[in-house]
Amino acid sequence: MLEMLPELRPVTAMATEYGIAPRLLHRWRQAAVDHLPDLFADPAVAARAARR
Repeated sequence: MLEMLPELRPVTAMATEYGIAPRLLHRWRQAAVDHLPDLFADPAVAARAARR
């Protein structure tokens, strides 16, 4: 999965190598990009935002 983030290789090549659908790799990459900022967020701030 980490090799997808910098987009150094075509998704189709990675999908073929790992035997999964390219669409699935696209979805995984988008989910990772969407949620990476949450990994570095202050948990207290995130908890307050979730209560709103």
